[in-house]
Amino acid sequence: MVALAWALVAAWTGSASASLKHMAAHGKDKSSQNKHHDASYGGDDSGCDGGGCGPARPHSLDAIDLDALPPGEAVSGPAKMVIRPAQEPLAFVMRAGYREYTALTPPWAADPGGFSAPSARAGAPAFLAAAETGVAAAKQALRDEYGAGHFADRIFGKAGERDPIEKGLIRVSNKPEEQLAKRVALALLSAQDAGQGDGQDAGPGRRFTVAFTGQSNAAGHGSYFDETYAFAMARAAAPAFKKAGLALAVQNFAVGGGRTLPTTGWCGRNQVGPAVDLAVWDFTMTEGGKTECQGEAWVRSMLTLPHPPAGLLFMDQSRAYRWGKLYKGHVAMLGVDGTHKGFKLEDNSTSLPPPMRFLHPDCRAYQKTHGEEANVLCRKDKWMPAQDMMQWKPDARSGKLQSRVYDPVTGRQLGGGCPGMNPWHDGWKLHNLKGAVLGHLLLRVLDRALAMLKRGQFQGGNMFGALKQELAAGEAKRRAAGVPSFGGDCKRTAHCNLVGELGCATGLHPSVLPPLRAVDSSGRAIPLSLDGANSGKRKDEATCRMGHLDHKFSVLVEPRHGWARVHLEGGIASNRALVVCEPPTGWKRDPKIAMLSEPGEVAFRLTGSQGRVTLDLKNPVPVDITKACYEFNGVSADALAGLRLDLNSTHFEVRAVGGKAVRFDHVVWHRGKL
Repeated sequence: MVALAWALVAAWTGSASASLKHMAAHGKDKSSQNKHHDASYGGDDSGCDGGGCGPARPHSLDAIDLDALPPGEAVSGPAKMVIRPAQEPLAFVMRAGYREYTALTPPWAADPGGFSAPSARAGAPAFLAAAETGVAAAKQALRDEYGAGHFADRIFGKAGERDPIEKGLIRVSNKPEEQLAKRVALALLSAQDAGQGDGQDAGPGRRFTVAFTGQSNAAGHGSYFDETYAFAMARAAAPAFKKAGLALAVQNFAVGGGRTLPTTGWCGRNQVGPAVDLAVWDFTMTEGGKTECQGEAWVRSMLTLPHPPAGLLFMDQSRAYRWGKLYKGHVAMLGVDGTHKGFKLEDNSTSLPPPMRFLHPDCRAYQKTHGEEANVLCRKDKWMPAQDMMQWKPDARSGKLQSRVYDPVTGRQLGGGCPGMNPWHDGWKLHNLKGAVLGHLLLRVLDRALAMLKRGQFQGGNMFGALKQELAAGEAKRRAAGVPSFGGDCKRTAHCNLVGELGCATGLHPSVLPPLRAVDSSGRAIPLSLDGANSGKRKDEATCRMGHLDHKFSVLVEPRHGWARVHLEGGIASNRALVVCEPPTGWKRDPKIAMLSEPGEVAFRLTGSQGRVTLDLKNPVPVDITKACYEFNGVSADALAGLRLDLNSTHFEVRAVGGKAVRFDHVVWHRGKL
């Protein structure tokens, strides 16, 4: 099956000199790979296992919580990803904002007697042996995919090596895989099924949660959402986690144009939820220069979650070293960078393993040296939506090739082009490579955890009991140590010293906690909406069935709404932080929307004690150079004391007082320790 899948993919990469007639035929009739896909799915493009589709995978839409998605949101695009050897169909459920891949029930959790049950003692050895076999099979599948010899050794380390390390991976803290393995082992020994734990010290049951955060490249712009390296990792590791009895939960929270502030720096708990085991940072493309220091706020935001991660992984080695100096003693820290370095990015030779052909070409530059027809082939190979949804036809006047989006079934023109296919965005093969590297890392961690369970199987005469006690004590000690004092980057980042004490309401999607909610002066809800720039992105992605979830929803306040109010849950603890943000619009700002700091157009106030106390706020000032977030300085502490008489009725209120409307997507305040 793998050989067939990659052979079909190779049909697109074998020659850059194919005729325009050949390309047009592929654009109209779709490749043999696509026909195989359509035959298996009846042409349904709504998604498969939540991490990419393939010829051998059944639908699992009945497992998707469609009500959890915004109205009209696509679940996933018709991505055609490699099917790895011996991989079973991946079933998942949507739970607490994550795609949770189902797992088997270990013998010690299947019997109410727990560790002491005779069935558990009898069944544990065979279960652990089968789990180890599953890990070995998943590792071998990755090696086979990238060529069992030279390329696989360069990417995953030499076969049989005692302590291999994946290409581009660095260890910043001491034995980070061991630290992660302890978290995995503790989760495996949980008596609770996935999602039934308390989310605090005991964790969220038998579940290992990985949260990906970052900007447009991490979000997969230009590709299908299911092709992002987050879900490529899930495809590589979830089958082995399933056999080990541990549900792997994954979500890609990256947002186009996103930065640490205000998203995961101030509002980390809102976005990724209260319980994370491994958090991934990928903001390099949008954070540099004066904003580079913001990453420490992300670190502190993750470490102050109710169930903080055991590991932090940076898709940038330099940032991992930068913040590892201060935090590596408190959490496992790793960096991954340059997985593609040293490989030929524009080589489509059949001598290369199929996933390495045209690994990351710059199609615009490729056109200059190879012509328009080669550019079309390049795009169709790098971007699956281009292959599925787009055709290039000669313009009637200029004769140059022009791209258009067509319905793959009816042939009807739908639009001008699929968005996000920029040279700086990774294509699906580079996403697949990054996901393979991270998946192999998780498999090594799982292998270590299973070895711990085997060693501690009957330690002290009580199966797993002594091991679980030891692991839980280590976790409690790490948690009791708390988060170290902040460093220099935090001092240069607004309100970084308050991370962990900030309240947040955000319209950003995806996020785990309930979204920003505003009501008008009559008590009617003001629905979240998208401004022109962001709604255009969503429309174009929907036309190409790309399935992206990252949308900057916001509240539009018009003069007719009067005072629009947002409940500040838990009230305001002090005047140290009160911030309001608007969705970034780039150069396409609507002139009818007032800037939040525009005098005479916007008014702000705080109300409390069931509306009996009102505190007018002066126009805010920009927090940083982005001019997306604004803070209110000089708020009287004495005035705030009156608002705190009834914490459950404290509100932040906004009013459009001029002729323009107002938009905001974040409200952040100092709530105090949660």
